[in-house]
Amino acid sequence: VCGRPLGLRLDSSGKLVVSAADRGVLIVDPKTGDVSSLFDFKSDIQGHV
Repeated sequence: VCGRPLGLRLDSSGKLVVSAADRGVLIVDPKTGDVSSLFDFKSDIQGHV
């Protein structure tokens, strides 16, 4: 994951939750290297983008 991380946290399953200024909120599996998007930075949340 490249970019400007704003926050990092491990979830209960050992996956890394990354808040990135340019990509949104990502889930990274450190064992496999898989990256998935939980929210992208353009997501509409309660009427706000």
